[in-house]
Amino acid sequence: MRIKKEVVKEIAELIGIELSKKEEKKMVEELAKIISYMNKIKEISPKSPTPYLPFGELILRKDSPKKTLSKEEIVLNAPRMERGYFYVPKVIKEK
Repeated sequence: MRIKKEVVKEIAELIGIELSKKEEKKMVEELAKIISYMNKIKEISPKSPTPYLPFGELILRKDSPKKTLSKEEIVLNAPRMERGYFYVPKVIKEK
């Protein structure tokens, strides 16, 4: 699949970076390689995939209920609570 420079420019704009002409050309080439590789992976169709088990048989522990902390114990070390929930300062800025 051929990648167009316009697609690379649009992706760069969406993620908020500026690319030079040289960088655009390199990104076009790299994205083309990635898509080519992904298409090769699509072609692989194993009939019955076998899981990789480096240590032999897969052994899982039994799921059993255990004592958990109460809400009061959990919030003891919380720096700030609001209406019964952890307060976390906003980290994502709105445009």
